[in-house]
Amino acid sequence: MRSFLLGALIGLVVSFTVIGLLAAGTIPKRMRDARYGWDLKPTLTLARDVAAGEVLKDEDLAEVAFPEQFVSESFILPADRRAVVGKPLTLDMVKGDVLAWSMFAQQESQEQVRACIANGRAAFKEAGERARDAAIQAFTQRSGPPPTSPPPPVPAFKFDAKGLTPVVVLTQEVAEGDRIPASALESRKMPRALVTPSLVPGDALESVVGALAVVGMQPGDVLRWQFLDDPDQPRSTGACVMQAGAEGDKERSAAARAKAEAFFGVATEGH
Repeated sequence: MRSFLLGALIGLVVSFTVIGLLAAGTIPKRMRDARYGWDLKPTLTLARDVAAGEVLKDEDLAEVAFPEQFVSESFILPADRRAVVGKPLTLDMVKGDVLAWSMFAQQESQEQVRACIANGRAAFKEAGERARDAAIQAFTQRSGPPPTSPPPPVPAFKFDAKGLTPVVVLTQEVAEGDRIPASALESRKMPRALVTPSLVPGDALESVVGALAVVGMQPGDVLRWQFLDDPDQPRSTGACVMQAGAEGDKERSAAARAKAEAFFGVATEGH
């Protein structure tokens, strides 16, 4: 019995010793892991409010320690204090704000950017106006004089015994300026009381496939002749406005891209 108790006591002592050694090695590591990133690192901050364009003085700067996990490479450290004294800020900053390199820029660069924006804005406007005028002129030339012969007759509505007639209806969304595909059209019957000459009869469905949508339409909308135009020989004001707008947008985009490429000295051909 004494041998058993003695062995158990020795086992307990050994166990506690091992646990103690493991804890001695584990606890400091956990403490280091928990503290990782929270060691303080000094950074430069503002000691007062400073307006954009105001030159920094030595007394305007203060040092504040931040947890290192929040200090990025853009932060200005005390070792770089001399580099920012005498430089103007490009932004309005307030007391306590951390100084970052992005808050400083060469005055020459700012003026170049302003000049680029002003020049680009003028080119943007001129390009849009030129494209608009050219589109209107081309539209007028394509349209030509009013037709001397009457348009082909529109199929008449055919009402059944219940007073219903087939009309053309949209089955999917069609955006303004898009050609209308056959898959977006179907014929549905409508009561006589709701039918007007503006509606496209079901018998005319094939003739309107590929027509230009002058307005945007949703599934279930009944197709009307006023909503359509010939995409190759447009005659409606709506089609003219759409074409002029599309050409203007395209030219304005190209002008803005060209000005940006010239400013940055980068070509983006193929993009």
